[in-house]
Amino acid sequence: MSNLAETFQNLADDQKRLVHLELCRNALRIWQEYASQFEKIDYVEGIVGTYQIVDKCLPKDAFEAVVRGHDEKKVDWRYAEPISAMQDDYLEFPDHIEFAYYAIYNLFNKYILCLNIDDWLICNQALSAENNLEIVDSLLTDAILKSL
Repeated sequence: MSNLAETFQNLADDQKRLVHLELCRNALRIWQEYASQFEKIDYVEGIVGTYQIVDKCLPKDAFEAVVRGHDEKKVDWRYAEPISAMQDDYLEFPDHIEFAYYAIYNLFNKYILCLNIDDWLICNQALSAENNLEIVDSLLTDAILKSL
């Protein structure tokens, strides 16, 4: 993996974006498979005690905003509550699902909000979303090759 990480780091910014999109496409698939198992995902926000229902479409909308290059569905605003809840441990997912959720969130932050998000962080989170560790290297390799 270290050679692949170095290869990734040496890519041009537009190539890194393509790798991010490819890896986050897989993370989105993982999120959607997980979320589809539940009629709803809910939690109680701990400070005020409000009942919240997770917007299962939010990662898809965030990913599509990056593909389109603009946020027409107010994704930024919609992420505020669930991200706070995750950071405060009111909303918990299995580790790999949390990585998928954060990978797409950080993809959105980098390419739509233009925040200074480390390029490798997005890759690492998206790859950590994959439960099948045997294919992680091939996911990155394939994403890099598609960017060339």
